Amino acid sequence: MMHILTLSYAAVSWFGNSFVPPFVAATITFIFLYSRHYTKESLLIILSSLSFLYSGLIKAFFRYPRPQVMYTQLPWESYSFPSSHVVYFVAFFGFLIYLAYKLKLLNKYLRRLVVLVSFIAILLVGPSRVFFNAHWPRDVYAGYAFGTAYLCVLILMDRIVTTRSLKKDEKHNK
Repeated sequence: MMHILTLSYAAVSWFGNSFVPPFVAATITFIFLYSRHYTKESLLIILSSLSFLYSGLIKAFFRYPRPQVMYTQLPWESYSFPSSHVVYFVAFFGFLIYLAYKLKLLNKYLRRLVVLVSFIAILLVGPSRVFFNAHWPRDVYAGYAFGTAYLCVLILMDRIVTTRSLKKDEKHNK
């Protein structure tokens, strides 16, 4: 069981350290843009991906050091608080969960799969960062809090734009 958990943690952490997040965000954005009906959603997906910048600004403000023994140390990400992985996973995958229910693009089984995979990724990323000694537990808790705040702003932006768009369409159809 511990081996499976270690592999799961490694996979989740690797996902956040690699080229995969921008590739996934770009792919989903292009799919939405290709459909031509979801331009607003594609822009919000890009914004959800920019949560790394948001967490970087918070790190620059607090400047808390990482745990002493860390498997990697990047000069541009030397601070620990909050965990950028967690902020990104909550913002990006949380927004995918929101879109999966809002847009109803997928059949119910595929939608459930997207929600399940996204939820598991969000759930595992925090403990994985502590397990690999890349973050303190407080960094992970803060990552979940700041990521949730960022996600709420994205959802609020979506609802404001959708409401304005509906009012504009209503006015135009009269």
